[in-house]
Amino acid sequence: MKNTEIVEHTCFAPAERESKSVVAKQMNKIESSEFLDKILAKTPFMFLILNDKRQVIYSNHLLIEHLGFSSMQEAVGLRPGEAFNCIHASKEPGGCGTSEHCRYCGAVEAMLESKKNNSYVERECILNMKSNGRVEPGNFLISSRPFDWDGESFSIFTIEDISSTKRISTKNPFSITGPIVT
Repeated sequence: MKNTEIVEHTCFAPAERESKSVVAKQMNKIESSEFLDKILAKTPFMFLILNDKRQVIYSNHLLIEHLGFSSMQEAVGLRPGEAFNCIHASKEPGGCGTSEHCRYCGAVEAMLESKKNNSYVERECILNMKSNGRVEPGNFLISSRPFDWDGESFSIFTIEDISSTKRISTKNPFSITGPIVT
């Protein structure tokens, strides 16, 4: 039995996913560590822990509430764009990160670059999310930092909603940088 699901077509990031059983084992590693689970649950910002295939294996309560999920299990196995209901996440069979649009996504860029360079990477991301039959844009500051634990590779993926800051700065003429063309 294969542990990795292979989807051949992708326009950008690798489309491979871990099987549901592997993702469940990875999630259980974190939940079985009572100390770690308590610390992560109390972290005061939204974050995910992603496996090597960019799938959610853990999320804190702040993010689960923000996404409107009733439990973390609803997010486990998804990729970030799928959890946020990004309009591009379902354009290719491989899901989040694999469509042509994903080449310009700050979230995917942060995940791939941090993994490639084994470093902290921060990017801005504009997500067009489906919500109640409408498309709602959101601006986010994304960070990704890889780490190894118990012989496996993971990433801490933080999400800061900067939508209100961006809306304010675009309305404030004193915050515009660079030449203004009229």
